[in-house]
Amino acid sequence: DSDGCAYVVGNTESSDFPIVSAYDDSFGGGQDAFVTKLASGGDSLVYSTFLGGDEQEWGTGVAVDGTGCAYIAGATKSSNFPTVNAYDDSFNDSADVFVSKLGSGGSSLVYSTYLGGSGYDEGYDLALDATGCAYVTGLISSADFPTVNAYDNSYNGGYTGDAFVSKLSGDGSSLSYS
Repeated sequence: DSDGCAYVVGNTESSDFPIVSAYDDSFGGGQDAFVTKLASGGDSLVYSTFLGGDEQEWGTGVAVDGTGCAYIAGATKSSNFPTVNAYDDSFNDSADVFVSKLGSGGSSLVYSTYLGGSGYDEGYDLALDATGCAYVTGLISSADFPTVNAYDNSYNGGYTGDAFVSKLSGDGSSLSYS
């Protein structure tokens, strides 16, 4: 970020993962995503938090806005993944993409949403624009993945699935395109 802090996302199966100033300080089970912010010197944690439900999650992408809020993309297999101000607050099936925005202190969710269809969908990375809209990309195997103002709104399938690009509004509650 602008202060030289580093942000790391991933997944852990450790209930004793280092947690500091967390949104969620308890391991949900299976495998949780995590978000960690390291101080600019790399010698301390500013915050570190679990992010997940009672099944499996993995964080795969992170971007930080000008106010220090971290946006995380990944995938979840949990029907109880935390949602706040969500575009979609219900688990669809198999695995869904998730997009979450943490407050700058790491202890609150500004928004958190599922994004997916009835197949196995994974978010891989995301980027932000100047207005805080999140651009998410990944791989889907859902013929009913949500499409809005789409260049291609048909699932082409095949063994490996389709790539997707979705633009979430700045507040996370709607899709501008997908």
